[in-house]
Amino acid sequence: MRWILAFFGVLNLVFGVLGLLQFGYQLSWHWSRWHFPFYAWIVFLLMSTISLFLVVTLGYLGILLLQGKRSAVVKTAWVCVAEVAYVVVDVVLFWRIYPDPHISIGFWGNAQAPLTPQLIAAYPVITLVAMLLIYRRLRNAGELSVG
Repeated sequence: MRWILAFFGVLNLVFGVLGLLQFGYQLSWHWSRWHFPFYAWIVFLLMSTISLFLVVTLGYLGILLLQGKRSAVVKTAWVCVAEVAYVVVDVVLFWRIYPDPHISIGFWGNAQAPLTPQLIAAYPVITLVAMLLIYRRLRNAGELSVG
C-alpha cells in the first residue's frame, strides 16, 4: 500500500510543478497584452489565488503521501473534489453566462493555468477514484490482515 501512496505523492508533486510552470508561462506570454477593466483583474487575481492554493495544497499532500501519511488520502480526495467543482463553477458562471468571452474565457481562463496539466490528464477525477479506493482499503485493513 505504501508504494501506491508514494506513486500518487510523486504524481501530485509532478502535476504541482507542471501547473506552476504553466501559470508562469501563461503570465509571461500574456502579461503585456492584457488590457482589461479593473473588475476583471480582481476576478483574475481571486481565481488565480484559488488555483494556486489548490495546486500547492495538492503538492503538499503529495509530500505527505510520499511519507506514507494515511491522513493525506482523504485530504487529497477533498482537494480533487474542490478542483473539479471549481472548474465546473467557472465554466458555468463565466464561460456560459458572462457576456464577453474575451474576458471570461480568454483572460479569466488563464487563472486556471495551474490546473491545466491536471485537467488535460483528467488527474483530479482519476485521483479522486483512487483515493476513495485506497481509503476503503485502509478502512478495512484490519479485516483484511486477519483473514
